[in-house]
Amino acid sequence: MAVEARAAASLAWIDLWEAQEHARLLRQAAAEADRVAEIAEQKFQAGAGPQVDVVRTRADRVRVAAEAASAGTATGAAAARLAVWVEPGEAASLQAVGPAGFAGRPGDLARLFQGVAEAPALRRDRSDVAAAGARVRLEQRLRWPIVSLLLSVNQGDPTLPGTDVIAGVSLDAPLLNQRGGAIARARAEQSVAEATLAIDQRRLNAQLADAIARSDAAGARAAALARDVLPLLEQTRQMTEEGYRDGRVDLLRVLDAQRAVLETRIAEVEARAGWQRALTDVEHAAGLTLETAHAP
Repeated sequence: MAVEARAAASLAWIDLWEAQEHARLLRQAAAEADRVAEIAEQKFQAGAGPQVDVVRTRADRVRVAAEAASAGTATGAAAARLAVWVEPGEAASLQAVGPAGFAGRPGDLARLFQGVAEAPALRRDRSDVAAAGARVRLEQRLRWPIVSLLLSVNQGDPTLPGTDVIAGVSLDAPLLNQRGGAIARARAEQSVAEATLAIDQRRLNAQLADAIARSDAAGARAAALARDVLPLLEQTRQMTEEGYRDGRVDLLRVLDAQRAVLETRIAEVEARAGWQRALTDVEHAAGLTLETAHAP
């Protein structure tokens, strides 16, 4: 239960962080759209630019502002989902502070896979296997002869010269009932329990391996976007904006550069959020925290 609760709370926190970052990026894009709209207005007033640029930049500014407002609403919804796990009734005050979730990739992979062996589902399966084995042994013992001791004491009977003691032994031998059907059914149940244990163990190991691979892929994508792609697009946006101010670049190229930067910023945030969700899945599949996996 603790593992399930931690995973649910972690995913809700990541959703809130992603929504906040999305809203922040859209507010930043709205500010950039305002700046380009001011440039277009200044150029039109100076007779160096067409009025269509003014109308186009105003439309773009309104669109981005609407997207930012919508993202703010999504942030409130994500906070409400997180409030279920941390502070019920205090959703309005919740914020995801700091970098996204986990600090790095999974630690000791061998320790993570060892943690799978102690997963609640596997502990339940092993209990089912043990119970099924005990049932088979019980049904087999019921084939053995049942020996009963009989003892009768008759005391105080005036017709008898003294106390009359009668002892005997009864033997119930199941010659015609060897419980073959019951034993076969118990063995079949034991086979099902053993197969369920093996399947669940393979499934959990596969889920852990999948989560580790997804976390590595998402982390590498987020790092590449932040390190290699975004700086070049930011530089392109600045160059096209300066070129538009000087009359060397048309407005459409500026808007395309702005849109490319915004989309890449959002993609980088989504990649980081996906990376954190995959790491949460690693914890959930392993049944232990990444801090434990990193511990010496």
